[in-house]
Amino acid sequence: MANSQPGSEPTGDFVVFRAATTYATVQAEFVEEVLTVADVIPLREAPAGVVGTLDFRHRQIAVFGVHWKFGLPDPPANADCQYIVFRAGAMFTALRVDEVEALATVPRSAFQLLVLPGSGLGLGYLRGVVHIGDRLVPVIDPGQLIPRSVVDATLGRAAG
Repeated sequence: MANSQPGSEPTGDFVVFRAATTYATVQAEFVEEVLTVADVIPLREAPAGVVGTLDFRHRQIAVFGVHWKFGLPDPPANADCQYIVFRAGAMFTALRVDEVEALATVPRSAFQLLVLPGSGLGLGYLRGVVHIGDRLVPVIDPGQLIPRSVVDATLGRAAG
């Protein structure tokens, strides 16, 4: 999280997105780019939640639909979607969402990290919650949302 001005409360930037009627966010530091148009290549027999692959900077990356993870119906294949490309280590992956609503800068006090009591461990892909306006929005850890094995399997099918 960044500090906006000397002596002021530290702030953080969050990319707020919507899947159907569900809002969530990722910390902006993980986001490489938001694509409004992408030529997604669907994959037959792809792992659950995987929409396909797309070309990002001359490399194929896996596209994951957050609708599946949130228990929501998938949008139609021709729906206007956006793609949040994030970096997890040396790997890029994209999340297909209905809409990227905003880049929100909030004070650190508005962010609550979720950890298992006594362990210091997070709760899987749910990193915490943040107050944005009058909403309490879950913060997603994109590196935990899609297991590396799923990304590797997806890219293996795309290459094969």
